Amino acid sequence: WIKQAAIIYVGAFAVMVLLMRTWNWKWLWAAAGGVFMLAANCAVMWHLQGDPFQAFRVSAQGVKEYAGWNIVDSPWTYFRYLFVDIRHTWLLAYLALAGVVIAFVRRKQRDGVGSVLFPFVWAISLIAIFSFTIITWDPVRLIMKQANYMLLFTAPLCLLAGYALAYMPRRWAVGVFALYAVGGVVLAGLVQQDIHVFRANSNRALEFAKAHPEATVYATTNAYNYAMFEDSLSKDRT
Repeated sequence: WIKQAAIIYVGAFAVMVLLMRTWNWKWLWAAAGGVFMLAANCAVMWHLQGDPFQAFRVSAQGVKEYAGWNIVDSPWTYFRYLFVDIRHTWLLAYLALAGVVIAFVRRKQRDGVGSVLFPFVWAISLIAIFSFTIITWDPVRLIMKQANYMLLFTAPLCLLAGYALAYMPRRWAVGVFALYAVGGVVLAGLVQQDIHVFRANSNRALEFAKAHPEATVYATTNAYNYAMFEDSLSKDRT
């Protein structure tokens, strides 16, 4: 249900307006597009399910169930992934931080702080929203954290990192970029292998369960869902 909860990212735009002290009436077109999309979704649900507010009801039910789930919701999860357990983003957070520092040092230049203010506010607001937003008050639980959700705020971090590389001495920039590229490729390969192994184990567990129907098989949720999916497909074919 994090997909519905992700709508809170629109709060980042409000933060930008307040901190950057700027306004453009053309932004209302984006708001109108969001409202139109929501209205269209309600219309489709009304036609298919007879309930135009099904998405809201499903989300509300998800919040109630969420309170009892044993999942990661620590407010420091993404900060740990960005600066300590860097297997997902490698040196991105450090390069982005370097970009902010360089911009501050160049604050008197035309391409100083003003050049990074937008991506900085964009990144900080999204990280804060997806780290500290309270989803349920009884008990108090924060929004769920997963490594893949960091993609939501990777773009502004990349812009800040690019600024850092652009204003580093050439030799430093080449060395840092090479280190980042090589490390990124290696980590991407490891993640891909991890996914292949996880899926292969799920497939083997399913095959074993089919070959030994008398046995009790303990498997991950992924393997169970895969088995249910395969079962539904087989029923559809028959």
